[in-house]
Amino acid sequence: MGLVQLFCFLLFCQLVLILSARYGSGYQYNCQRSFSCGYRGILHYPFTKAEQPDCGLILIHGCDDSYYSPKLIQLEKNAKNTELTAVIDQNTITLSDPDFYKRLQHNVCDTLNQNYTLPPPSPLVSFYIIYNVTLFRCNHGHSINPPRQYFKYNCSSYYIYYDSKQYSNVTIEKARSFFSSCSLFQFPSKDLTDTENILSFVSGQMVVKIVLSADCEECCNHRGGQCRLNANNKFYCHYEPKNKRNYFKLLLGLGIGLSITFVALGILIVRCLFRRKRAPSDLQNQSKSKSYNDESDPYRNQDSENGTVYFKIPLFSYKELEEATNNFHQANQLGSGGFGIVYYGKSFPFQTSFPVGAYISCILVLHFHASC
Repeated sequence: MGLVQLFCFLLFCQLVLILSARYGSGYQYNCQRSFSCGYRGILHYPFTKAEQPDCGLILIHGCDDSYYSPKLIQLEKNAKNTELTAVIDQNTITLSDPDFYKRLQHNVCDTLNQNYTLPPPSPLVSFYIIYNVTLFRCNHGHSINPPRQYFKYNCSSYYIYYDSKQYSNVTIEKARSFFSSCSLFQFPSKDLTDTENILSFVSGQMVVKIVLSADCEECCNHRGGQCRLNANNKFYCHYEPKNKRNYFKLLLGLGIGLSITFVALGILIVRCLFRRKRAPSDLQNQSKSKSYNDESDPYRNQDSENGTVYFKIPLFSYKELEEATNNFHQANQLGSGGFGIVYYGKSFPFQTSFPVGAYISCILVLHFHASC
């Protein structure tokens, strides 16, 4: 295995050690202070994903589904699911209850015969419908003298009374005196109540205000804890315990992994430096080996006049070139090129016809080595 591959393998092993220390041996996920929930944006505590019920008070289903898929909400852990249609701000949301809407369309009187309730207030959180309408249900046998601005809706065994004005001078407390023998109900309202058609304003759409208790607000927003209830339904602020065992494993994995990585990196650097230092001597050995091979080359022949011929190309000794160029006399210089000075040679010791280019090439090469 090459050093580069070994280094990559050790780095991979280090990551495995870190992840095993982080998630192994029963490690519990850390609760996030915020999370993404599709087109509903970024949500914070007291909201939490349904997959992490211990990280918040209000469960949201479908945050990890497709971006525009419906998101369902549970205002408490045992409550029914309703659709989360909008997040106005961190403490205000809009919900849609399709089941309530269907029951309204099917039978108004039966549906309005029981209060629409949100989860009751707890030591942790309370919910309030911001836009609602107050209805008074009174049996037919009761003698009622309602305020003048109140409408009456007739059902089979009772009447439903409600205020037709948005801003009325008759408060709920004052209205109770008129309807003392009646039952009071509140329902979400989507429009003004200035009509006798109840279905025009009683709706399955509602705007809900979320209010944390003072203790819970202090716990989660100032102390970094989570709001919990004990077995006696009493509030306490929960802090996630630090898993010292896994923390030690994380540090151990980091230490071992980094140590092995640095050792491998050091070996890699030393080997590269050794190769670089060894390179010049290798070149010299290759040159010597080449000279030896040239001497034993079967294609290299000696002619009868002590001239060397290599593949029918004559090679001259330095002494022969000195004689041919008059000891490289300046008068024999033809010029200079990219590889050195070019000389004119004559009077070779043996008379053999060779191409002029071969003479010039040999003179150039030998003079270059002599200059070095």
